[in-house]
Amino acid sequence: WVLMFIGDEEKIISDIYDMLKPGGVFVSIEYFDFDRISIFPRSEIFDTIYQNVKKLIKQSGGEPDIGGEIYKTMQNTGFKEIELHPIYKTGKINSALWKWLEQTNENHQNLVDSELITQEEYEQFKTDWEMRYNDNHTFICAPPLMITKGKK
Repeated sequence: WVLMFIGDEEKIISDIYDMLKPGGVFVSIEYFDFDRISIFPRSEIFDTIYQNVKKLIKQSGGEPDIGGEIYKTMQNTGFKEIELHPIYKTGKINSALWKWLEQTNENHQNLVDSELITQEEYEQFKTDWEMRYNDNHTFICAPPLMITKGKK
C-alpha cells in the first residue's frame, strides 16, 4: 500500500515500466474500496474514525482507493497480460489482522491534530475498541486489496 499515500501513480507506474526489461513483471497491492473497512457488531464511532482516515489520506495527496485505478493506468502505460486478484480479509480478536489494525489505531491522534475528529471522539473510539476484547462475537473486515500484475 505505497501508492495510496504518494499520489501521481501514473508517473510512478510509467517510471517502473521504463525500468523493467522486456518480460519484466510489476505487481501492485493496493486498497480499492477503503469504505469497506468495518467491525462487527457494527460501531458508529469505528465508522466515523475510518471515514476520517480516508479524508486525511486524501488531504495529504493520497488516494485510498487507488487499487481500482491501477489496472487502467497499467493498460495506458503499455503493460500486457494484466491480471487482477482481489483479496478480502477478516479477523477475530487477537488474529494477525486484528493486531495490525490495533497498531494502526495508535496513529489516530493525527485525526484530532488535523481537526477531523474531536478528542472526545478519539477517546470514545479507544473505549469502544477496548470493550471489544470482552466480546467474543467481534470481528473486523479490512478494506479489500487488489493485486494487479502486469508484464512489460
